[in-house]
Amino acid sequence: MVGRDNFSNSVYPDSVAVLPGGTWSYTGGELGRLSSLQVQPSPLPGDIKGQHVLIIGEDLSAYRQNKLATPYLNWDLAKYDLKNLDNYEAVINVFDHFRKDPPDYIVDRENVVEKLFQRAPGLANQYEKTAIQDVYKRKK
Repeated sequence: MVGRDNFSNSVYPDSVAVLPGGTWSYTGGELGRLSSLQVQPSPLPGDIKGQHVLIIGEDLSAYRQNKLATPYLNWDLAKYDLKNLDNYEAVINVFDHFRKDPPDYIVDRENVVEKLFQRAPGLANQYEKTAIQDVYKRKK
């Protein structure tokens, strides 16, 4: 039989409870995993805010103070086009998305931009590398 003091730990080993007086009680190790889901600091400098950004990869932190450009938010879906640049249809898809909603900045964590620029020289002419690794800026 589970004693009164051990009931919450045995039945709900990772739980949060509100105690009388509005205080919180936490049992378990889940809080550490939840804190890893917080948005991390942006890889872009602090003065880049309110810009249209494309992040190629899993890290979405640059969207924190910026706006999504192109429909490529989810890397698992975006890689069907962005990792398949030997396919003509994929290049056309990417080019069309850039034309409709051009990013001011590209953060390339998957190293696909150089190949994209080889396949679509019209895009290459619109962007330049910045001093920040893997970050490209649209030319004005």
